[in-house]
Amino acid sequence: MANPWPVKGILPRKSLEECARKIITSRFQELMSFKEGAFDGLDIEFGGAAQGDQALAKITQFAQTTPFQIDDVTKAFIGLKSAGIEPTVKMLQTFADTASI
Repeated sequence: MANPWPVKGILPRKSLEECARKIITSRFQELMSFKEGAFDGLDIEFGGAAQGDQALAKITQFAQTTPFQIDDVTKAFIGLKSAGIEPTVKMLQTFADTASI
């Protein structure tokens, strides 16, 4: 059987698929780990699961309407709250507008 990859230096398809699967699995595990920690952090900082869910809804809405990633917005929300500042979407939008200048 002829080698389907006669060009030297190119990985076989199976190796590429394995590599992609490992990268995707690793990234998924990182994401799930972050999500669990973020949910716990929101629940703790905002005083309970219901309040944490409300904060997550605000974070999700903000992240969908800006170029910011949800994990970065979540970290900012938790950081502000832990510093004693009540974070709002309006406050984050002000920060976002300032950062874009």
